[in-house]
Order: sequence, then C-alpha cells, then structure tokens
Amino acid sequence: MPMAYAGPPGGFFGGFAPPQPPTPGYRSHSSSSSSPSVANDVLSIVGGAFGAFNQANNNQNHNHNHAYSHNNGYSYNNGYNRSYQPRTVPAPNVIPSPAPAPKPVQIQPKKNKAPVVTVKPKANVMFTSARFLSLTAANLQQINDEVIEQQENDLDEAEEKLKDHLPPDEATLLDQMNNSGITDRAKKMEILDAVKDGDADRARRLWVEANGRSTDARELEKKVDLQNQLNELRERNRNGDLSRRDLKNFANSVRDKMGAGRDRDELMDHLDKMADRADLQDLLNNATPNAGTMGLGSGSLSVIYNPNMPEGKVVNLGNGTVMVGTDRGELEIGQATLAEALGMKVAQGEPEPESDAKIPTSGVVLRNSKSSQGSVSYVVNSKYSYEMQPGHIQSLGNGPWTVAYDRGGSFGEAKYTLDKGTYEFRPSENGWNLYAKKFEVVIDNSGNPGEFHYVVNNVAKTVASNSTQTHTSEYPIEVRFDRGDGNGTKRKVLSDGRYEVAVSPQDNLWDLYSADAERSVATGNAATISLFGND
Repeated sequence: MPMAYAGPPGGFFGGFAPPQPPTPGYRSHSSSSSSPSVANDVLSIVGGAFGAFNQANNNQNHNHNHAYSHNNGYSYNNGYNRSYQPRTVPAPNVIPSPAPAPKPVQIQPKKNKAPVVTVKPKANVMFTSARFLSLTAANLQQINDEVIEQQENDLDEAEEKLKDHLPPDEATLLDQMNNSGITDRAKKMEILDAVKDGDADRARRLWVEANGRSTDARELEKKVDLQNQLNELRERNRNGDLSRRDLKNFANSVRDKMGAGRDRDELMDHLDKMADRADLQDLLNNATPNAGTMGLGSGSLSVIYNPNMPEGKVVNLGNGTVMVGTDRGELEIGQATLAEALGMKVAQGEPEPESDAKIPTSGVVLRNSKSSQGSVSYVVNSKYSYEMQPGHIQSLGNGPWTVAYDRGGSFGEAKYTLDKGTYEFRPSENGWNLYAKKFEVVIDNSGNPGEFHYVVNNVAKTVASNSTQTHTSEYPIEVRFDRGDGNGTKRKVLSDGRYEVAVSPQDNLWDLYSADAERSVATGNAATISLFGND
C-alpha cells in the first residue's frame, strides 16, 4: 500500500489538489511571504498529502468491514460511490532558499550651501564711567582753597609790579612831604593816618591844607585809590568772590595810570591769567559733588584742562563744566564738546549715509561710474538689452557672460566675455571703455585716543588709535559698526576713498565721514594760565 505523506502543518486547505510544478522563473521569498506562487506550491503539497492520508484511512475502514470483500472495482456502502485508482505519492516539492537581499545603495547627501552667519561688530567705547572721577564736597573745597591761595600770590606779584604806582612806605612818604614843602608835624601825622585808612580824598585835602604842592596831592590821591582797589581784590578773593569783572575793572584803572610799555603789557597779561582763574573759581563754587556723568549732553561745555590730573581722566562738575586731565603743560580753560575735550576727532559735515541695499559678493557686476555723466546701452549674451544711468549697478550672477556695446561715435563696437568681478563703464578719448573695477576703502582712525571696532564684508576688524586700515574687494564694501551707545549696528556701503572715524557733534557718538567732508579737531582756544603752583 502506498505510504501517505504528511504535508507541512497549517490547517486544512480543502479538497484534493494535484501537485503543480514550480512556476518557471520564480524567485523564492521567506515563509512569511504572501506571494501567490508560494501559496500555490504549499497548497499542492499539502493537498496531495491530505488526499493520500484520506485514502489510507478509507482502506483501513474497508479492511475492518468483513461483510464485504475488498474489491477495488466495486463501490462500498459508505454513503457514496467512488472509483479508486491507486496512485503513487509524488515526491515533495522543496521550497527554494531565499536569495540574499541586495546590498542597499549608499545614497550620498546633496551638497548644501554653507549658511552665512552675520558677524556682530564689537562694541565701541565713547565715555566709559571708568574715565570719570568723582569729587566730593571736601575735594571741591580743597581745590577752591588752593585757587584762593594762588590768586593771593598773584595779587602779591601784581602789587610788586605796581609799587611805583602805589603809596610808598611811611619813611618814604615823610620824605615826599618834606620835599613838597610840608613842615607841620601834626599835619604829616594826619596825612599818614589818612593813607593808612585808605581815605584818598582826605589825604589829598590835608596835603593841600599843609601847603604841599597840589600836583603831589593829586598823585597821592591816585596811589591811595589804586591801593584801595587792590585791597578790595584781596578781600573778595579771601571770601571766594573774586570775579573776572573785578579784575577787568582793576586792569582798566592800571592801564590809565601806567604809561605804555613793557611793564604795563606784562601786568595786563598777568591780570588776564588771574581773570581766567577767577572763572575757574566761579565754576568750582557752583559745582555739584559726585556728579558722575550727569548733564553731559552733546553741546558745548566749559572745559578746564588740568595738568595735575592723569591724562584722559574727567571730572564732571555738574554745572556744564568738565575738568580734563592732561598730566603736563599748564592749565587751560575754554569751550569745547566733551569729545573735543577728550582729544577725539569731531566732524562738522554729514556722515556717510546708512544703506540697506543688498550688495553683490559674487558673479559679474556692471557699473556706470558716477562721474561718467552719461547713460550706456549694452546687450548681454546677445539677447538682453539694457541702458544704465550714471552711478547705477547691475548684478548678473555667476558667469560667463558676454557684454557687447557701442563705444560711441566712430569707435565701433566692443564685446567682452566676463566671468566674475565688477566692471565699470567709463568715458575715454576712445569712447566708452569697460574696466575691471577694484574697490579700495581706507578706515582712518587718526586723531582718536582709542581703537575702533567694525565689521567689513562680514569679517571683524579693529583699527588702532592713530592708525589706518585698508580693505580691497572686487565688489562694493560693506562696513558695520557700533556707534558707542550699544543701540544697534550702523551699516554703510562704501565704494572708494578714505573714511574718517569721528564723533558726531549732534549726539556725541561715532560715525564714518568721507575725507572730503569738512571736519574739525579740538585745538583749544582757551587761555593758558598757571594753577596749583605750575609755572
């Protein structure tokens, strides 16, 4: 009896299905595949085995039924008739092993354009709190006392210069009385007392009453009167009230009494210096202790240049006056902005305008010079016609590009193939020409005490004090910088030339100015005086 083959497990698949050969060209997959060809193969194998299994069971049942003979040609009384033809169980089909999966294709990432990170300019310094010194009330009083002492010494010096125009000492005055014909001793004593008391009018009258010469009497009166004025200056100085007006009035009196000459000129200069110091005294008397940076605007200030303070240090007196250390020379008083007082360059013209225009940094750029005073027509790549006005540019992107144009007049046509860079139309004696353009910008920080930070074409740069930096490019140059207040960045697009770092008089902040613009540097028009013992 043929052996039944038990197919692979997986449940009942229905009635008998004859085995089928594998489909030609079939590539097997794993057992979990739902491919129809694999399912058909499995059904064929299992169905065939299942049919054989049923036949074996039927034969066993027939052998147990002894009432009937086993005749393959007869039907059995099992409820149905069936012809049985023995058949050989086919060999099981073998499912092919899965072919190895192909290696995945290695996909390379596409090239990305590098991101542009905008470089932020480093902050610039204008007037840091570290430069400012604070004066307490005691400091101010000490300075005022020193000024009073210096003024007193200068009054002594003025008195020495005026000794021939002031009343003489007692012995000399007695000799003058004798020479003038005064013999009455009592009258002489009265005249001496009147001179000591500063009573010029009484001294004159007594002199005349004593039969002295009237010219001598009037001369004595003038001398006593001048001494009184000098004594009044001393008194006002000791009280801290000596003013420029007081010294000016005294100088006028001296000028009338002294004849023209070197002595008078020297005395006038001496009194002028005292008048400047009186101004200083007045400023100190009205100063606010510990003023810090209070009240320092953009306008003009009274500036005291003090050689006894460290250079660059500043004392704000809080009343529209600053004292600036020079560490050398003599004291000077004048009018200036704070920037000028600190030795910074101050502009008087307009700064370079700000720009938000996008500037090309690659490819081909065409430009018509500002100075050309004429428009230029041209054709790009034999397809596109353009006309460019003076001072305009056109960015064509990455080349190559062909640019053709008529030179004008009888000079014919010109044609160029351009790859990258900036090219400028310029008039010449041969008509219009197209020149390769190189931009050169000089940042000039001369005349300023500190360094200046900026960013040029997105690269951070610093120009030192009293120095310059030169930048070149095939394209227009972008400069960004902080003005010194920390309130954002200013952006300029520069072509060619020298640009000076200077302080705007409008707001006391840094800006860039073309070298062609008017500008000024503090020169100091203040009078030079001696203070605190400096000669």
